[in-house]
Amino acid sequence: MSNYSLIIGSDISKFVIDVSFHYQGLACYLGQFENSEKGYSAFVKILSKKVSIPKNEWFVCFENTGVYSKPILHWLITKNIACREENALNISKSLGIRRGKDDKVDSLDICLYAY
Repeated sequence: MSNYSLIIGSDISKFVIDVSFHYQGLACYLGQFENSEKGYSAFVKILSKKVSIPKNEWFVCFENTGVYSKPILHWLITKNIACREENALNISKSLGIRRGKDDKVDSLDICLYAY
């Protein structure tokens, strides 16, 4: 069993991040936020209102999207929120063959992969 009570998956693109979380046996989509410090703060604030789990028990996973994922990586580290920037191929291989996708579905898939 992991030390993390809340698993968060995020799909990162140039302008936005889509965020999902795994809580009480369910993967839930939280929403779409700016790919900026303002957006990261907003998702943390909204998620903190939905779940009463301290941030030291959170784990955030997201695909390495190069320059688009580096800002959130650095921001999470400065906020002492555990995270992993994962290789996109590892996530894709874990899911098998899939048809149709969007950022919301991708964030849910990343969340389940991390779980």
